[in-house]
Amino acid sequence: MNARTPALVALLGAVAADLRLDQVRRRAAPIAAPAPKVEPEVGWTPELVEQALVDALTWVRSTSGSAGPRGFSRSQSRFVRALGWEDEWGVVETANDDEPPQIRIQVSAAQVTFYETVLEWPARYLCPDNVGSARCVGLWARCKARKASFAAGAEARGLAKRHAYALKDRGLSMIAQGLERDRVPVPQPVAL
Repeated sequence: MNARTPALVALLGAVAADLRLDQVRRRAAPIAAPAPKVEPEVGWTPELVEQALVDALTWVRSTSGSAGPRGFSRSQSRFVRALGWEDEWGVVETANDDEPPQIRIQVSAAQVTFYETVLEWPARYLCPDNVGSARCVGLWARCKARKASFAAGAEARGLAKRHAYALKDRGLSMIAQGLERDRVPVPQPVAL
């Protein structure tokens, strides 16, 4: 019973007076400083690991060229006609001449090193004990970077959709725990 009755208030007042709590509180109040605000330490989470893996695979895909005959045909230079061709009619017009080519912003050397390290995480933290999780994390990151369906990729490999997602989530959390254990710093966002 927490009801405040006059008898209880009188009893508490008498005890406080006997112990001189009011004087102690008055003396301690100016001395006591407010507790400093402690910023929560940002650590590795499965979401940060998943974003780093997708960024690394997107970087790999954008910097490496295609392999095979299709990649070879794309690497050849464009044929540009010279003046005087077409029966001396002058310069042949090309479509969309006004639009400049897109310029890709190159990543820094520190980001390249970070991406190379990120690509080693599944092998370092999941293999050889959790090969299934490593394969599902790799499949998921590849599908995410290529904008493909992870569920379709898992079913093509004979995995149930729910089981594949469970293995992927387990693998990402194990990588995050390994990064925390090894005290790998979380990278700060890069401003352009």
